[in-house]
Amino acid sequence: MSGAETYLSCPLPQENDAWALFLDLDGTLSPLMAKPADVVLEKKLLELLRTLHQRLEGALAVVSGRSIDDLSRLLAPLELPLAGQHGAERCDATNGYSLSEPDHATLERARNELTRFL
Repeated sequence: MSGAETYLSCPLPQENDAWALFLDLDGTLSPLMAKPADVVLEKKLLELLRTLHQRLEGALAVVSGRSIDDLSRLLAPLELPLAGQHGAERCDATNGYSLSEPDHATLERARNELTRFL
């Protein structure tokens, strides 16, 4: 089945269904690439995401290890709720952009334990 046929055969949520989708980008919405900068999303995929976002009344988000800036570039012109850098960055129409600061003390303890273990 081609990429377009796969997209068209996906069942869409029906009206009054209470769905929320959190979709990963690399390896899920797009194939894994040796160079992440080489990823380009197909127009049909962007159209499907737009339709899903509308049908789910906004309950669709893209989650990735990529930055919010990179996700926004790849998904343009769509403006979807996004979680970047594995959730450290978040962006949506209601709350705008936020960046969670890491717990440096916990990271240092983990680093020390890994160093000791290795």
